[in-house]
Amino acid sequence: MDNFYNSPALARELKVRGFDCVGTLRTNRHFVPIELTNLTKKDMAIGQVNGCTSGDVDLIVYRDKNRVAFVSTYHGLATAMCGDTHKPTVIPDYNVCMGGVDRKDQMLAMYPIERRRNKIWYKKFFRKLLNASVLNAYILHKAHRSISHRNFRQTLVRELLAAHTPPAPTRALPNTWHFPGQYDLLPGTTRNEHQRRSCSVCKKRTSSFCKACNVPLCVFGCFESYHTSQ
Repeated sequence: MDNFYNSPALARELKVRGFDCVGTLRTNRHFVPIELTNLTKKDMAIGQVNGCTSGDVDLIVYRDKNRVAFVSTYHGLATAMCGDTHKPTVIPDYNVCMGGVDRKDQMLAMYPIERRRNKIWYKKFFRKLLNASVLNAYILHKAHRSISHRNFRQTLVRELLAAHTPPAPTRALPNTWHFPGQYDLLPGTTRNEHQRRSCSVCKKRTSSFCKACNVPLCVFGCFESYHTSQ
Protein backbone atom coordinates (compact mmCIF):
# COMPACT_ATOMS: atom_id res chain seq x y z
CA MET A 1 0.00 0.00 0.00
CA ASP A 2 0.99 3.60 -0.46
CA ASN A 3 1.95 5.72 2.55
CA PHE A 4 -1.30 7.68 2.27
CA TYR A 5 -3.20 4.67 3.63
CA ASN A 6 -0.72 2.96 5.91
CA SER A 7 -0.40 3.14 9.67
CA PRO A 8 0.69 0.71 12.39
CA ALA A 9 -2.90 0.50 13.64
CA LEU A 10 -4.17 -0.51 10.18
CA ALA A 11 -1.39 -3.09 9.78
CA ARG A 12 -2.28 -4.63 13.16
CA GLU A 13 -6.00 -4.72 12.33
CA LEU A 14 -5.34 -6.42 8.98
CA LYS A 15 -3.05 -8.97 10.63
CA VAL A 16 -5.70 -9.79 13.23
CA ARG A 17 -8.16 -10.42 10.38
CA GLY A 18 -5.71 -12.73 8.60
CA PHE A 19 -4.23 -10.37 6.01
CA ASP A 20 -0.56 -9.47 5.64
CA CYS A 21 0.39 -6.04 4.30
CA VAL A 22 3.45 -4.07 3.37
CA GLY A 23 3.96 -0.49 2.25
CA THR A 24 5.66 2.80 2.79
CA LEU A 25 4.81 4.70 5.94
CA ARG A 26 4.54 8.29 7.08
CA THR A 27 6.34 8.42 10.39
CA ASN A 28 4.00 11.09 11.77
CA ARG A 29 1.22 8.50 12.10
CA HIS A 30 -0.08 7.44 15.48
CA PHE A 31 1.75 4.63 17.31
CA VAL A 32 5.06 5.25 15.47
CA PRO A 33 7.85 5.42 18.09
CA ILE A 34 9.25 8.90 18.60
CA GLU A 35 12.76 7.58 17.90
CA LEU A 36 11.73 6.85 14.30
CA THR A 37 9.59 9.98 13.98
CA ASN A 38 12.51 12.28 14.88
CA LEU A 39 14.98 10.36 12.73
CA THR A 40 16.12 12.52 9.79
CA LYS A 41 18.27 11.84 6.74
CA LYS A 42 21.21 13.64 8.35
CA ASP A 43 21.10 11.27 11.32
CA MET A 44 21.66 8.20 9.12
CA ALA A 45 24.46 6.94 6.91
CA ILE A 46 23.75 5.65 3.41
CA GLY A 47 22.62 2.03 3.66
CA GLN A 48 21.80 2.28 7.38
CA VAL A 49 18.68 0.50 8.60
CA ASN A 50 16.79 1.42 11.77
CA GLY A 51 13.66 -0.30 12.92
CA CYS A 52 11.51 -1.69 15.68
CA THR A 53 9.13 -4.60 16.10
CA SER A 54 5.91 -4.84 18.05
CA GLY A 55 4.65 -8.39 17.91
CA ASP A 56 3.96 -9.04 14.22
CA VAL A 57 4.17 -5.42 13.02
CA ASP A 58 7.60 -4.21 11.87
CA LEU A 59 8.57 -0.57 11.29
CA ILE A 60 11.69 0.02 9.20
CA VAL A 61 13.53 3.24 8.26
CA TYR A 62 16.16 2.94 5.54
CA ARG A 63 18.57 5.54 4.17
CA ASP A 64 19.45 5.39 0.49
CA LYS A 65 19.53 8.68 -1.37
CA ASN A 66 16.67 9.73 0.87
CA ARG A 67 15.11 8.46 4.06
CA VAL A 68 12.18 6.09 3.49
CA ALA A 69 10.05 4.27 6.07
CA PHE A 70 8.16 0.98 5.70
CA VAL A 71 5.63 -1.00 7.68
CA SER A 72 5.26 -4.76 7.23
CA THR A 73 3.57 -7.67 8.95
CA TYR A 74 5.72 -10.49 7.52
CA HIS A 75 9.20 -9.29 6.52
CA GLY A 76 10.86 -8.61 9.85
CA LEU A 77 14.07 -6.58 10.00
CA ALA A 78 16.13 -8.88 7.77
CA THR A 79 18.29 -7.52 4.94
CA ALA A 80 19.41 -8.98 1.61
CA MET A 81 21.93 -8.14 -1.10
CA CYS A 82 20.46 -5.98 -3.85
CA GLY A 83 23.23 -5.32 -6.33
CA ASP A 84 26.23 -4.13 -4.33
CA THR A 85 24.37 -3.01 -1.20
CA HIS A 86 22.40 -4.54 1.62
CA LYS A 87 18.76 -3.51 1.69
CA PRO A 88 15.83 -4.59 3.85
CA THR A 89 13.95 -7.50 2.27
CA VAL A 90 10.81 -5.36 2.33
CA ILE A 91 12.16 -3.08 -0.42
CA PRO A 92 12.39 -5.59 -3.34
CA ASP A 93 8.91 -6.96 -2.59
CA TYR A 94 7.45 -3.48 -2.36
CA ASN A 95 9.06 -2.41 -5.65
CA VAL A 96 7.67 -5.45 -7.49
CA CYS A 97 4.12 -4.90 -6.26
CA MET A 98 4.07 -1.12 -6.54
CA GLY A 99 5.53 -1.34 -10.05
CA GLY A 100 2.28 -2.98 -11.14
CA VAL A 101 0.19 -0.42 -9.26
CA ASP A 102 2.08 2.49 -10.81
CA ARG A 103 1.69 0.94 -14.27
CA LYS A 104 -2.02 0.53 -13.61
CA ASP A 105 -2.37 4.16 -12.55
CA GLN A 106 -0.47 5.26 -15.64
CA MET A 107 -2.76 3.32 -17.99
CA LEU A 108 -5.91 4.56 -16.23
CA ALA A 109 -4.71 8.17 -16.34
CA MET A 110 -4.77 8.02 -20.15
CA TYR A 111 -8.54 7.40 -20.19
CA PRO A 112 -10.11 9.12 -17.15
CA ILE A 113 -13.87 8.70 -16.82
CA GLU A 114 -14.25 10.21 -13.34
CA ARG A 115 -14.25 13.90 -12.57
CA ARG A 116 -11.59 15.33 -10.31
CA ARG A 117 -14.19 17.06 -8.16
CA ASN A 118 -17.50 15.45 -7.43
CA LYS A 119 -19.69 16.15 -4.39
CA ILE A 120 -21.41 12.77 -4.76
CA TRP A 121 -18.61 10.48 -3.63
CA TYR A 122 -20.16 7.16 -4.61
CA LYS A 123 -20.48 8.22 -8.27
CA LYS A 124 -16.77 8.91 -8.44
CA PHE A 125 -16.09 5.63 -6.64
CA PHE A 126 -18.26 3.72 -9.12
CA ARG A 127 -16.57 5.33 -12.14
CA LYS A 128 -13.15 4.54 -10.70
CA LEU A 129 -14.08 0.89 -10.27
CA LEU A 130 -15.65 0.81 -13.73
CA ASN A 131 -12.48 2.19 -15.30
CA ALA A 132 -10.35 -0.36 -13.43
CA SER A 133 -12.69 -3.15 -14.58
CA VAL A 134 -12.29 -2.07 -18.21
CA LEU A 135 -8.51 -2.14 -17.79
CA ASN A 136 -8.65 -5.63 -16.26
CA ALA A 137 -10.82 -6.78 -19.17
CA TYR A 138 -8.29 -5.37 -21.62
CA ILE A 139 -5.41 -7.20 -19.92
CA LEU A 140 -7.32 -10.51 -20.06
CA HIS A 141 -8.33 -9.92 -23.69
CA LYS A 142 -4.80 -9.00 -24.70
CA ALA A 143 -3.58 -12.42 -23.57
CA HIS A 144 -5.58 -14.01 -26.42
CA ARG A 145 -5.55 -11.27 -29.07
CA SER A 146 -3.10 -8.48 -29.80
CA ILE A 147 -4.95 -5.16 -29.65
CA SER A 148 -4.11 -1.67 -28.44
CA HIS A 149 -5.69 -0.21 -25.33
CA ARG A 150 -7.35 2.55 -27.36
CA ASN A 151 -8.83 0.18 -29.94
CA PHE A 152 -10.12 -2.11 -27.19
CA ARG A 153 -12.01 0.72 -25.50
CA GLN A 154 -13.43 1.96 -28.82
CA THR A 155 -14.61 -1.55 -29.71
CA LEU A 156 -16.12 -1.98 -26.25
CA VAL A 157 -18.09 1.27 -26.56
CA ARG A 158 -19.40 0.35 -30.02
CA GLU A 159 -20.49 -3.12 -28.92
CA LEU A 160 -22.20 -1.81 -25.77
CA LEU A 161 -24.09 0.77 -27.82
CA ALA A 162 -25.09 -1.86 -30.37
CA ALA A 163 -26.31 -4.20 -27.62
CA HIS A 164 -28.38 -1.63 -25.72
CA THR A 165 -29.59 0.77 -28.44
CA PRO A 166 -33.22 0.05 -29.42
CA PRO A 167 -33.72 -0.77 -33.10
CA ALA A 168 -34.62 2.13 -35.35
CA PRO A 169 -38.34 2.25 -36.23
CA THR A 170 -39.13 0.94 -39.66
CA ARG A 171 -40.29 3.57 -42.12
CA ALA A 172 -43.98 3.38 -42.79
CA LEU A 173 -45.28 2.97 -46.30
CA PRO A 174 -46.68 6.09 -47.97
CA ASN A 175 -50.25 4.84 -47.78
CA THR A 176 -50.00 4.55 -43.98
CA TRP A 177 -48.67 8.04 -43.35
CA HIS A 178 -51.08 10.15 -41.35
CA PHE A 179 -51.36 13.60 -42.90
CA PRO A 180 -54.22 16.05 -42.54
CA GLY A 181 -56.21 16.88 -45.64
CA GLN A 182 -59.16 19.07 -46.50
CA TYR A 183 -62.50 18.10 -47.96
CA ASP A 184 -63.48 19.32 -51.42
CA LEU A 185 -65.38 22.53 -52.02
CA LEU A 186 -69.14 22.44 -51.73
CA PRO A 187 -70.71 21.75 -55.13
CA GLY A 188 -71.93 24.86 -56.94
CA THR A 189 -69.74 27.26 -54.89
CA THR A 190 -66.81 29.28 -56.09
CA ARG A 191 -65.79 30.66 -52.71
CA ASN A 192 -63.52 28.92 -50.21
CA GLU A 193 -66.34 26.89 -48.66
CA HIS A 194 -65.41 23.25 -48.04
CA GLN A 195 -67.57 20.38 -46.99
CA ARG A 196 -67.72 19.90 -43.22
CA ARG A 197 -68.25 16.87 -41.05
CA SER A 198 -68.32 16.17 -37.31
CA CYS A 199 -64.89 15.71 -35.78
CA SER A 200 -64.40 12.20 -34.39
CA VAL A 201 -62.92 13.62 -31.18
CA CYS A 202 -64.61 16.90 -30.25
CA LYS A 203 -67.73 16.49 -32.49
CA LYS A 204 -67.35 19.99 -33.87
CA ARG A 205 -67.85 20.63 -37.56
CA THR A 206 -64.52 20.57 -39.42
CA SER A 207 -63.37 20.56 -43.02
CA SER A 208 -60.12 18.63 -42.32
CA PHE A 209 -59.56 14.89 -42.08
CA CYS A 210 -56.81 12.27 -41.88
CA LYS A 211 -55.83 10.99 -45.30
CA ALA A 212 -54.71 7.58 -44.01
CA CYS A 213 -57.66 6.96 -41.67
CA ASN A 214 -60.27 8.86 -43.69
CA VAL A 215 -61.66 10.21 -40.42
CA PRO A 216 -62.77 13.84 -39.92
CA LEU A 217 -60.49 15.51 -37.37
CA CYS A 218 -59.64 19.03 -36.28
CA VAL A 219 -56.07 19.83 -37.25
CA PHE A 220 -55.15 21.46 -33.93
CA GLY A 221 -55.46 19.17 -30.89
CA CYS A 222 -57.82 16.48 -32.12
CA PHE A 223 -55.54 15.16 -34.88
CA GLU A 224 -52.73 14.32 -32.46
CA SER A 225 -54.91 13.04 -29.61
CA TYR A 226 -56.81 10.73 -31.96
CA HIS A 227 -53.67 8.99 -33.26
CA THR A 228 -51.91 8.74 -29.88
CA SER A 229 -54.95 6.97 -28.41
CA GLN A 230 -55.08 4.35 -31.13
